[in-house]
Amino acid sequence: MRRILLLVLLAAGLAAADPAALERLARSVEVLPALHDGRVKPLASVARHGLLALSGRSSIPLAGGRTLSAGAWLVEGLADPAGYAARPAVRLRFAEVAHALGLEERPGLRYGMAEVGAGLEAHRDQLAPLFAPGHPALAPAEAQLVELDRNLAQVQALVGGRTLALVPGPAAAREAWLPLAAVADPDPVQAEVMARWRHLLAALAQGDAAGTEREAAGLAGVLAPFAPPARLRAEVAYHHLAPFDLSLGLDLLCLVLLAAGLLLGRPWLRRAAVASLAAGTCCHLLGLTARMWIMQRPPVATLYESVLFVAAVAALLGLVVERQRRGGEGVLVGAVLAAGLLCIGRGYADDGDTMGMLGAVLNSNFWLTVHVLTITIGYGCTLMAGVAGHVALAVRALHPGADGTHRQHDRMLLVLALLALLFTLLGTILGGIWADQSWGRFWGWDPKKNGALLIVLWLLLLLHLRVGGCAGPLGFAAGLVLGNIVVALAWFGVNLLGIGLHSYGFASGTLWALVWLAAVEVLLAGGLWLWATLRRPRPAG
Repeated sequence: MRRILLLVLLAAGLAAADPAALERLARSVEVLPALHDGRVKPLASVARHGLLALSGRSSIPLAGGRTLSAGAWLVEGLADPAGYAARPAVRLRFAEVAHALGLEERPGLRYGMAEVGAGLEAHRDQLAPLFAPGHPALAPAEAQLVELDRNLAQVQALVGGRTLALVPGPAAAREAWLPLAAVADPDPVQAEVMARWRHLLAALAQGDAAGTEREAAGLAGVLAPFAPPARLRAEVAYHHLAPFDLSLGLDLLCLVLLAAGLLLGRPWLRRAAVASLAAGTCCHLLGLTARMWIMQRPPVATLYESVLFVAAVAALLGLVVERQRRGGEGVLVGAVLAAGLLCIGRGYADDGDTMGMLGAVLNSNFWLTVHVLTITIGYGCTLMAGVAGHVALAVRALHPGADGTHRQHDRMLLVLALLALLFTLLGTILGGIWADQSWGRFWGWDPKKNGALLIVLWLLLLLHLRVGGCAGPLGFAAGLVLGNIVVALAWFGVNLLGIGLHSYGFASGTLWALVWLAAVEVLLAGGLWLWATLRRPRPAG
């Protein structure tokens, strides 16, 4: 089998010569399933995640402004390994990395896998200390070298057929898929899958589009009981449509229309901004629904998914507030927060597969689902109150005599703060029930729970000060602005500790991002509060 596969992979084909032909072939095979990173996914997703690891992009730029999709790149790897290895699929972030590998510095720092692999091997003796376990903290360029060495080896093993699991396991363990060359004694189902894959690889190597489509359809039919074709097609469509990128674009368009309407005094521009935010929210909800159906699990189970969900909460709340106020504040706050969170989400999405498998306790517990959904709604309400606090302070500073507008803003902030308190308090209580069901204790002083409790205490403090008259509208708004820091620390900051049952989703640079956020919010809250205080009308006499 191994010899047959090698002969097929080395066969000369038409695919490498024509990117358009590669794309046609890719459309035929992109929905075929493979086990990768713990879950069965379409080959298009396997290719996408491999290319993201090497370049941070899901396509390869070609001459003339064209691009080659990740699926077509994978097809080329199966049909013509030499042509595939020469594609500029690797993007270096630092010129120092190119110099360390003995490569000439090119515009864009894009290189083929073959030349990067050759550079790593030629300089492995000099680079060996970087790869040694226990090496002290690496500089950014050194860190990319280590990451590049690991990712390149993984992608080469994947496309070379050594780790690409294309065949369901034996009858007793069909979920344990195997590479073609690893099936020693195939049962009838495995034998049919392997035979069809041999025919498909031969058609790919010959650039036979009709034969590839025919063999891919037959293979998909055989594998349908082990990988539902509808969900595979939905995942491919999800990545092609990129609903969250579309939502981000519509949110940004909303802000542009809102600003234009404010400057030009055209009411129809504000209505167009509302429509743009509503359309973006529909795309956003469509993306969340697609992810739920593809993964067969609730919408929030990872840090990335929590960012998407809170962005949806912000957009929906913005539309609700706008329906009540009709002054532009709701759509402004909702669009700013949704767009900002979607930008953060893009950073996580570029790291690879965002639909990864979960631990059993994270994937099966009813109380976890209810707790996480509730607490993330609380995050969204708290952040909405914080962003609305910016608006309220700015309006008081710019228009100190607009008493009617100020009273409306005060009511809006109070309602948002009460909503935030309701959901964060309820979510914290539900988290205790989940902990008791899963680990036998209601409260264990886990950092993530402590962070959620800190949000509750902060909101309780602000509401008591406001209702008791110890803090006026300005102080209350400034306190809600500072609440953004509390949410960021509870949501992202606790992951930096590396301890506790909720420590996940760590990303380099998070610490400094939190420091900058805290510094900016403190300066904005203090500066706007001081400006609005100095501009406040003094009572006569």
